Amino acid sequence: MRFTTIVSASLAALVSLSSAAWSADKEDKEKEKAETEQKITVDQLPAAVKATLDQQVAGATVIKYEKEIRDGKTVYTAEVKGKEKGQEIEYVVGEDGKLIATEVDTEDGGKKEKKKHHKKDAENKDADK
Repeated sequence: MRFTTIVSASLAALVSLSSAAWSADKEDKEKEKAETEQKITVDQLPAAVKATLDQQVAGATVIKYEKEIRDGKTVYTAEVKGKEKGQEIEYVVGEDGKLIATEVDTEDGGKKEKKKHHKKDAENKDADK
């Protein structure tokens, strides 16, 4: 009986420590992500990035611009209000002005659509012309 109590107490302590470690790890990742994102103004965008984003947003209401580090590379994002209620669209552009991705989020926070743009795709389109 005493052995069962010791085992139960040990398991409870282990679960508690694991939960605390997981929570701390999650907080560290969120803090790290926040440190790589920097809100900026449209005037702080490089010319090539601004040209691409101006073309993509085409009169939509921009919620915010950000400069981020993703996979060790600097990218710029513009978050705009979508046409549907509660929809937000995020355009991700590289420092060179190339569109990297378009992400559409719904009001409930779920990703509705994620479209990546690759350099090879753009090069193939240019070759087809």
